[in-house]
Amino acid sequence: MRYPPLLLSVALLAPASYADIQFNGFLSAIGGVATDEPIRGYEKDATFKNDTLFGLQASADISDKLSMTGQLVSRGENDYATDLSWGYIAYEVTSSFRVRMGRFRTPFYFSSDFLEVGYAYPGIAPADEVYSIQFNNIEGIDIFYSTTLFDTVNFDAQAYYGSVSTDFTLSDTGQTIDTETRNHVGLVTTFGLGDFALRLSAHNATLAVKDFLDIAIPALKGGTINQFFDAALDATRGQGFDTIVEGIRTEISAIEETRATFVSAGLKYDGEYVFGVLEGTNLTYDEGPSAEQRRYLATAGVNIGSATIFTTFAKADDVYVDLAAPINLASTPQFADQVKTLNALSELLGVTSDTISFGIRYDFEPGAALKIQYDSVTTPDPDPANPNDDITNGLLRFGVDLVF
Repeated sequence: MRYPPLLLSVALLAPASYADIQFNGFLSAIGGVATDEPIRGYEKDATFKNDTLFGLQASADISDKLSMTGQLVSRGENDYATDLSWGYIAYEVTSSFRVRMGRFRTPFYFSSDFLEVGYAYPGIAPADEVYSIQFNNIEGIDIFYSTTLFDTVNFDAQAYYGSVSTDFTLSDTGQTIDTETRNHVGLVTTFGLGDFALRLSAHNATLAVKDFLDIAIPALKGGTINQFFDAALDATRGQGFDTIVEGIRTEISAIEETRATFVSAGLKYDGEYVFGVLEGTNLTYDEGPSAEQRRYLATAGVNIGSATIFTTFAKADDVYVDLAAPINLASTPQFADQVKTLNALSELLGVTSDTISFGIRYDFEPGAALKIQYDSVTTPDPDPANPNDDITNGLLRFGVDLVF
């Protein structure tokens, strides 16, 4: 899609005597209603909070080479608490080479730089299945390099190093867990040829999750993971199962510090009348109970005057860790309940879903777009009596995106 390029930033502490501050902003006013069961923060009664947000930004050039930028965002899903999304200093070494230091967007995806600017993409929001990593921002340093290869191919490279602390929300329970990354490194390359762009990226970090064994899961009816294993040891004491029980507990506790690797690849076509995007991601962990995340999306659409019609297919096909693998139910049927609990914990740390979206966008004023989007979301049936069945729920969202 062809929209005016946006550099969304807020300059902080730039003295007026040295630089003029330019303010900009963006707003998404979004409503939605679940047509079936509650889904993605929406219910059968229409609500207007979950995807609504407001961002205010400013930028300032301190000199010909030095600038300061940042971004403040209030999100409805967080009760409109204001968050400093960006806040960094940039130094332009040459016209092709730039260095930044501070807090900036983690470049995981094609749309990372304008992830929260609804006006910058056709739909209400990027696909949940793919755009799901909660480490959206990072504190550190990065370098940009851009050039032209063979006089035809635009080449951009970004390398970064840093760390970040955040609260990770478990999708099934809503519980928050303190997490952080350290020694977080990444490399992103983009090749542009005419209306086509190819993007490849790789990222690696030490992931630390605080007190994971002390979280409660639904399968334990309010009990924690540590309490589950303590009870299992008490129930089987003297029967020779201590090694198996403690082995599984150790495997799960590895999530409290492990290495994580994220890779992504994307291909985009941005023509005058037709556009399309293919993007795939993979997230793996060296140790621990978290599922390998395999996510994909495909978007296609057409521009007809001021209107855009699009459709997206997104899929989460995670590979779950079999935490109960050391338990042989044929010889130890007394562990049947524990196996169910371990399977529930494994499913809590991954996602299986397909979403088909259809939508239309109409740019009714410069910098203003009216949107409506319907999502059909298919997930496994949560009823244990139907382990091989799927259920499909609908979500209708509508609203206005602005930039100013």
